Amino acid sequence: MGGDQPFTFGELAAAVGEAAGKPVTDQNLPAEDYAKILVGAGLPEGYAAILADSDLGIARGELLVTSGDLRTLIGRESISKGNILITAHDTDRADNDSVPASGPAR
Repeated sequence: MGGDQPFTFGELAAAVGEAAGKPVTDQNLPAEDYAKILVGAGLPEGYAAILADSDLGIARGELLVTSGDLRTLIGRESISKGNILITAHDTDRADNDSVPASGPAR
């Protein structure tokens, strides 16, 4: 199921950057390079290859859903990527504001 407003990784990066107040960019890597980075981060080679291949499929639009099923299921329009990120950021900030500067009680 997909939301009402499809978006690219570049658009997602821009929305994350806007919510964070810092520039964020999408780096479109060749699948082999991406898999090497994932292996370097500790993922098994086979799993890294699957994730890199999945990324290629996403780039080809294989996960693009325009059926409206999510809207039908939840009974309203889905929340846009920008609004969900800003809401999550503001919620996190509010949660952190309630924690004393010295950290949570132990």
